[in-house]
Amino acid sequence: MDFQNRVGSKFGGGGPASTSETNRQRKERLMALAMETIDLAKMFRVFPIYIGTDMIDSQIRAAREAKDTPTMKPMGRPGYKVTKQRDAATGQYSLFFQVDYPEIAEDVLPRYRFMSAYEQRVEAPDSKYQYILFAAEPYETIAFKVPSSEVDQSAGKLWTRWNPSTKQYFMQFHFKTEQVPTYVPKPIQEQYRPVSY
Repeated sequence: MDFQNRVGSKFGGGGPASTSETNRQRKERLMALAMETIDLAKMFRVFPIYIGTDMIDSQIRAAREAKDTPTMKPMGRPGYKVTKQRDAATGQYSLFFQVDYPEIAEDVLPRYRFMSAYEQRVEAPDSKYQYILFAAEPYETIAFKVPSSEVDQSAGKLWTRWNPSTKQYFMQFHFKTEQVPTYVPKPIQEQYRPVSY
């Protein structure tokens, strides 16, 4: 076999090197370069001491933060009650939520949040629905699937209340209606007198 006239070989080179030989030579070359530019004798005296104190400081800092931040285990789901309502005057549908947090952490106020169907990862997204979430430590966050109609945020149509004595959270919101009646229907009045035979 003719190894001299192969592609990639130089005259008098003895043929191309294999991949493992090329990698070994590259590593040797880089190691030699590193030994020339870095004085390892000085590095062993300074570098480990610096890393050691930095690691100790970070461990002390992490221990202090762990003591300062109380860790709460989730207690499970809170109790809840949902009521559907309809305003007779405007025809708006509303939802009224009552969530019970009997063992809520001190100085913690419950929160709510509306979430679109595309933000959640539990079910396949459906544009017909949105979710309302309720959260308070140490309870799990609970979510309700509601229609994705626009929520009426005018005065008196969206409100929340936290009762610290009973530890209940109340929330009500109304959906906007597309057609608001301009008048209130009245009972039919007699316009004629019945005829007697």
